[in-house]
Parts: sequence; structure tokens; C-alpha cells
Amino acid sequence: MSLRRRILRISVTVLVILTFAGYFAFSSLLFSPLEDDYPFELASLVPRDVDYLSAKRDLAADFGTFPELELGELLKESKAGRQFLESPEWQGLMQSMNVEAAIADLRKNLESMPIELNPLDLFGGSEVLVAGYFRGADMAQSDYVALGRTNWMGKLGQSLLAYPSLLDLEAQGITVAEEGGVTTLNSVNFLRPIHLARIMDVLVLGTSRELVAGAIELEAAKGQDSFGQSARYADYILNHEARADEDVEMFVDHAALMKNLNYDGNVPDANSEEFVPAFISKLIQLKLIKEIEGVIGFNGGMALNLHADLNSELLTSEQTRFYRAAGFNRDRMFEVAQIAPRDTAILAYLQLDIGDLMRMVLGSLESAAQDNYNDLVRQVWGYPDGSALIDELSTALRDRAALIVRTNDYPDEGEAGPPNNGDRVFVWAAVGWHKETKPLEKLRQKLIQNQGSFGIQGRTSGSSGVFTNKIEGGLIVHEFWSPLIPGTGHMAMVISNDVFIVSNHNSLIADILLTSFRDAQHPSLAEEPTFSTQVQLGLDSASAMVWMAPRPIIGDLRAMADQTAYNLVQINWTLENQRLTDLVLKREFSGRRKEQLSDEEKERFNQLFESEQLAFEQQFRGEHVPELSAEFNRYVTYINAAKGLLLQLSLDPKRLDLAFRALIPLDDK
Repeated sequence: MSLRRRILRISVTVLVILTFAGYFAFSSLLFSPLEDDYPFELASLVPRDVDYLSAKRDLAADFGTFPELELGELLKESKAGRQFLESPEWQGLMQSMNVEAAIADLRKNLESMPIELNPLDLFGGSEVLVAGYFRGADMAQSDYVALGRTNWMGKLGQSLLAYPSLLDLEAQGITVAEEGGVTTLNSVNFLRPIHLARIMDVLVLGTSRELVAGAIELEAAKGQDSFGQSARYADYILNHEARADEDVEMFVDHAALMKNLNYDGNVPDANSEEFVPAFISKLIQLKLIKEIEGVIGFNGGMALNLHADLNSELLTSEQTRFYRAAGFNRDRMFEVAQIAPRDTAILAYLQLDIGDLMRMVLGSLESAAQDNYNDLVRQVWGYPDGSALIDELSTALRDRAALIVRTNDYPDEGEAGPPNNGDRVFVWAAVGWHKETKPLEKLRQKLIQNQGSFGIQGRTSGSSGVFTNKIEGGLIVHEFWSPLIPGTGHMAMVISNDVFIVSNHNSLIADILLTSFRDAQHPSLAEEPTFSTQVQLGLDSASAMVWMAPRPIIGDLRAMADQTAYNLVQINWTLENQRLTDLVLKREFSGRRKEQLSDEEKERFNQLFESEQLAFEQQFRGEHVPELSAEFNRYVTYINAAKGLLLQLSLDPKRLDLAFRALIPLDDK
């Protein structure tokens, strides 16, 4: 054998020995380079009874160049996104959280590293999960554990903690202790000790040693009694039909959260004097919810799919009947959409006893409004109170109701139409399906016979305010003129073969009926691709749904935002009138009191005072209204970013399922 071959053979032998020795030494002292990844869900390393959990796969894909979120770059490419990022609300939030400074410090620290490093490669870039227990009103007090997939550098870093002198940790005031596979780091600079462990490629970090050690025990038990093997995780998170790999998984023990916050859950407030919260409280309150689980996605907008278990013993009798009512499937959703014009901006539909619905509405009104209603029923119908009328009407209507809303772009009838206050309003129609028509025809006759009691009047005082219009198909629409109706000045009503419609514009009733007749010139919402796609992606069955297409009504929303801002800017005229009185008397009448003025001087004073009032009001509103109007219009801009929104609720006395979808195309440059 030649010397060269002998040297090569010896070299190869030595290299093999060194490789094996190095491998076994590395594996013994640090970790095995060939070990497998953890093959199950991270939720299988979390106890079944945690109070909250959130998980995300492919977290690295949510960032462009770390730590900049990819979403931020996408928002900058659209007009609405740029307005949102530049808004005072967003900028104020970022300042309050000191986000820019934190990002700058993180960048500086990353740049100072001896090698280029992406933290998401070390922890959670491919999968991360956080779970824990509430321990008081402050989330910082909770005991939590974070689990994330890591690479070989993360494994190396965790393994080197067994040799703190190599990392010079003691010089940094950090002590290291290890017991049962859990490493504990402590320092006077830490608010709480940090506990660490590693299970294959999963790093486990937590404020609670029990949770970290519990992950090791659950791995040994193959996830038995873990959250990941619970039915709620399998049914409503892992195997949810709408779940995508990039979705956020979430769970909250809502009852535990309310208890830790010392919160009674009376939200919305059932005793509120305002109609909307009072009405919603009769349908749902936070105190009814025991726990929530589901998935949230942000691909092309937002998709939210949640399941909640309910405290059925806290349901009112009306809520119980509502929750027990049979839901409707997708076929019914499209059936309802086939009577709504294609340019419908809002379509709401639910199935419940109409009598219960009317009682909920009545019970949500202010006491004075309820008293006025009861007095009107006594006067017109002769019933002891308003509940008898509700009972009568509910016998005529099926347990179905819809609301259709669109922009008011109908031609102005001018002198031929009803007088109105000129307010910018939506046009809407409430649709009910009837079982019999006699109670409804009786209602119409009572309106015609008692016009004064309902504020109905013609163009001149004392003239009749009831008119009729015949539409295609021969149906008669009744119009009831009233200056009390904002924007349109009238209400309209029709009783057809199967539906009963009440609207604030007679033209909308005609459009709805022509749409329901499948008139080729009146396409329906069911033919709108955005609506049909969202419904197909939503719940199979629901008890209530709301669809909204904001863009057709954006002009109305902006006008209403301006009007709301104007109405909200209030002037304390009691205080200002006294100030203006003193100002005019001092400047024009030598400071004499008003009662000391002559009749001629008083007349001059009144003119000057009114002028000062007008000037002050213009100045005051000019200073305050634009800012408030701009704020409201920013909210309108955010809404306008959505092409379509669909909310669906499926109810049962023991559970609630919610699906929400917002299609937000970021193509408006």
C-alpha cells in the first residue's frame, strides 16, 4: 500500500472517529442534531382547564422585514389603509404604547448581533401558542406559558443554559437553576422568574413553572387530558370547516374572565335609557356567555368564526323562545335576498315570534314613549293597553322579519310629494310574511280613520294625508303623509299575497315587489356575487343575519356624519346669553341694566343681541364642528374600505355560533 493511500485511510478513520465522537459529545452535552420534530398540535402540551389560549401558524409570513408587519405594507398601498395609518386614532395608539421606540430598540439590538438573526427563526415563526390562567384584573398578573417551534439555533441557545458560565449570565445578574427538565432564570431586573424547557423542536417558556413542567408531562402522556384533545378544540378550532392554516386560534373562559374582572356582565345595560343597548340586551348579554372558542382569519379582509357555550339558566323567557326557534338554511337566505333589490345596502333577517319582537322593541323605548303608545292604543282601538294590539298583530304574521335599506336616490317629487324636513336619510322597508290579512287590513283602516292621532296630514292643515298608488301587478300602496317622518315625510304600506311591507318611501316598496316578481329590470341581491360568495362561506344554518355593502350608501353616511357632528356640538346658552347681554349693555348702553332702557333702546338691544348670538354661534361651531366631523368621516372611510360584510348568528339555549366576514380588497390606490 502506498504511503499516500495509507495517510488517506488513516485520515478518513480519524475523521469518522472524530465525527462520531463529536456527534455523541454534542448530543450528550447539548441536543441531538437528528432528533425529530414534535408531531402533534402545540395545544396537546397545554392543560385542558386553561382560561385562555391563542395560537398562530406561519407567523413569519405575517412580517415583511422583521419587525415590520406585512399588513402595514399592504395598508400603505391603499387609500383607506393610508388614511387609517395616518389617523389621529392610530397614531395616538402607537404613541401610548411607545411602539416606534420599541421597534427602533429591537432593530438596534438585532443589528448589533454578531450574525444576522431573525427572532422568528428562533421562536414561533412557523407556529406559536400562548395559554394561561387569569390571576386578577391585570393580564400581567396571569400565569401563562408560550410554546413555539424553533430551529437548531434556538435548540442550541436553550441547551447552553445548562452552562451559564459560558454565557456569562452571572455577570449579568441572572441566576440559573434546573429541576425536572425545567430551567428557571431569575434576576432583580425580571418582574417574574422565567421558566424554560424544550420538547423536541418546541421551546416552552412561561411565568408558571407548573405550566412548563405540565407540558413535559403531557408530552409523556401523549397529550391525554390536554386542551388539544378536548372536544371543543377539535370541533370548533382544529376541524372547523372554515379554518385555514394561517388563521388565529383562540379560546377564552369568559366566565373566569368576568369573575377576575369582578364584572357582572350586564352588557349591554338592560336598564339603559337608550334604545339600541336596551334592545340588544333583550337578545344577548355578556353574562350569558360561559366560554368562547374559534378561529379568526385576515386573508383579503376578516373572517371570524366563533362558538360560545351559554348559561341557559340565565335566559329570559323571551330569549329562550327566540333561541329555540328553528333556524334557516342557505336556501332561505337566498330566498329572502331574492326580494331585496341588487343595490340593497343593508339586509337584515331573523326568525322569531313577531309578538316577542314587538314586545322587545316596545320594552326598549323610553317610559314616556311606552306611555304614549299605550294611550294611543286605548284611544284608537279601545284596548286596555298596547299588549292587546301586539297579540292581535302577531296572530297575523309568521315568525319571520326582514329589513331592507338602500340609499335614497329616488327622484324628488317636489310640490307633488309630501313635505319633509330635508334630512339626509336612508330609505328602508320592514317586511313581514303573513298568515292572514284581517288584522293588517284593520290596522290600515285605523290609520286612515284616525289620521290626526297619528300625525297624518296633507299639504295643508286639516286636509287628508292618505294617498294611494297602483304599481305593476295591480297592487295598491297606501301613503300616509306626516311631517314627523324625517327626510321623506311619509310612510307607505302594502299587503300583498304573502308579504306585509312598511317603508318610509313608496318607491322602495314598488322596487321590492317588482324584484320579488323576478322582473328582468329589477335584479335581486341574490344575484350579487359578493353577497352570494359570502353566504356560501358562512354558516349552514342561522337564526339571524345582517348583510351590509357600505359603498352604495357612503354619501349618506358622510352627510349623516356631518349632521351628527353639528348636533353634538352643544352651546350652553344660559351661560352665553348672560355673557352676551353684559357685553352688549357695556359696549352700547354704558353698562346700564336692561330694565333701564327705553322701548326704542330695548328694540335696538334685541337686534344687537341677536347679531352677537348669531356671530358667536357661527364662531363656536366653526371651531368645534369641523374637527368632530372629520373624526366621524374617518370612521366612514374605514367602513368604506369593505366591499361587503356579513354577520350570522345561530342560536340555541345552550350555545351560540357566530360567523362574520368582511371583504376588504386593498386595490383602491
